[in-house]
Amino acid sequence: MNLNLILLNAGSPMMWFGLFHLLIINAAIGVVESRLLIRLKVENRTWLIVLANYVSMVAGLFFIAPLTAEWLGNTDFWGNTTSYGNYQMQGFFFGMGMAFIATVILELPLFAVALREKQTLKKLSLITLKVNGITYILMLSVYSLINLPGSKW
Repeated sequence: MNLNLILLNAGSPMMWFGLFHLLIINAAIGVVESRLLIRLKVENRTWLIVLANYVSMVAGLFFIAPLTAEWLGNTDFWGNTTSYGNYQMQGFFFGMGMAFIATVILELPLFAVALREKQTLKKLSLITLKVNGITYILMLSVYSLINLPGSKW
């Protein structure tokens, strides 16, 4: 008897959520960050904050996180070929941490242009770190929940 196996898994949840993040969620994150800045009494241009998020997400999540995750053994950051139960969380968290650092560095110049009042470098850095930290923790939590069920440390 000849049985043919058909797999209907066209990509991992990590990959599909990453694409959804790039196309849709990133704009919402930019708007949320802009509103957080306003709550901190920092007037800004929302469209530049959104643009900063797209630039940093492409660099951080699609290049820096996968490349640096490999340093700790996660050679399949997007989970496309890793079998269930073998996803390396240490590499994932390290890669995401490195992507956060890159995010703050990449967004700093765009935040400087986006803010209506000029800030000192120290204040600008603290504002960028605070606002990005809040949204990054939220997104890290979502990505962690996606990966945890099929992972190992």
